[in-house]
Amino acid sequence: EIIASGAVASGTVLQDGGCQIVMFGGIASSVTASNGGVQHLSGGIAYNTLLRTKGAQRVSTGKAIGTVVSSGASQIISSGGIASAAKIYSGGSQYVRLGGSAVKTGVLAGGRLYVSSGGKALTATVASGGSMHMYKGGKTSALTVQTGGTLNLSGGALSGVNTLSGAVVNVAAAGVAINKIMADSSTKLNYNISKVNAGAGIMLKESVQQDLACAFSVTAAKAQQTGTYKLSSKLNVANGTAFSIRLGTESLGTAKVNGAALSKHGVTYKVTEDSSSNVKLALSLKAGSTLKVRGTAGADTLKGTGNSDVFYGGKGNDVLAGVHGRDVAVYAKSSWGQDVIKTTKGTMTLLFAGVKASDITKTKSGTSLVITRKSDTSQKITVQGWNDATHNLVFTDTLTQFTKYVNAASPTMAQIKAARTEVWAKAGLAAKA
Repeated sequence: EIIASGAVASGTVLQDGGCQIVMFGGIASSVTASNGGVQHLSGGIAYNTLLRTKGAQRVSTGKAIGTVVSSGASQIISSGGIASAAKIYSGGSQYVRLGGSAVKTGVLAGGRLYVSSGGKALTATVASGGSMHMYKGGKTSALTVQTGGTLNLSGGALSGVNTLSGAVVNVAAAGVAINKIMADSSTKLNYNISKVNAGAGIMLKESVQQDLACAFSVTAAKAQQTGTYKLSSKLNVANGTAFSIRLGTESLGTAKVNGAALSKHGVTYKVTEDSSSNVKLALSLKAGSTLKVRGTAGADTLKGTGNSDVFYGGKGNDVLAGVHGRDVAVYAKSSWGQDVIKTTKGTMTLLFAGVKASDITKTKSGTSLVITRKSDTSQKITVQGWNDATHNLVFTDTLTQFTKYVNAASPTMAQIKAARTEVWAKAGLAAKA
């Protein structure tokens, strides 16, 4: 159904792949879309559309007023589209994308609002049980998150005055810009550093210096990189304020601003605030402890310590730099990317899960060993400087020591079994395949 300029449609039911297109100058009211039914606004206006399970409304260069999004339904605003006074109920979702704007959205219990790059959500209200997700390049202003509501910040900018009353706020990336927060003592502000690299930049960058009386916490991953994480600028937190430290879902205890640090599982967590009200968390490793260093799906540079480290590079093109320890780099059966391993005066063991020695080729290039996957030659691992360290390659069926490979020597079966037992135990992995 096409609603052209000057035409008006009311009470239309869209389902089973049915589609309504509202052109510039056209008006649709009280439309219901479900089970694959879609309403497209391409310059036209829609009033009081009801979206039920598997129904959708796509707003581009048009305007949707008073849309109700219920369970399993979605409203997508982009390319000059505007949505005003939408209500997002449990299981429903509103997506504000490049060029789209949402004004006065109400996110109710179980509802979700997503604001991605180039999208704007203005004067939204997130009620108890509702959630809002902001990504890099997204914008919001005058946001209100009520008691029991959740705000997830993976980037983006919050302008104006944003009111958080009993909300849960998770900051999960560096570069979140915020003008001002009005937060009460029941608000919980959590810095989730589990996917953030040390020294990556300010996580929450504020333009107005202010005091916050909310509860603070930091969530790290089990393979968290050591170093300094800049949590916030201009936060002006009082000395002695407690930051709860969590390792995944495990609660470790508290570290106090410019006060007592927390030491747990061989790692020390220390929170400091400098004279410019920049709040930082420093993670340092105790002597003799094993650090697990985990990368992302992107290109990472992962640096170890003088102790024994376990590296999980992931799928990207990574650089793994050991120092002096007895280190392990774990490569899963899935994609490796193109990694470079640098080690100085230590032992680096490459542990391959689900990969046999016959699945790869090994070639020398100067003082480097290049390991290439036969099934996908774009997946390569270049081990640099074999004279500077001892390198072991542990597959599901054999062990090859790099120096012995160069000298055409082979380990005994006893050496293979002993090495596999030691390496797998060190990596903290239960499976041996």
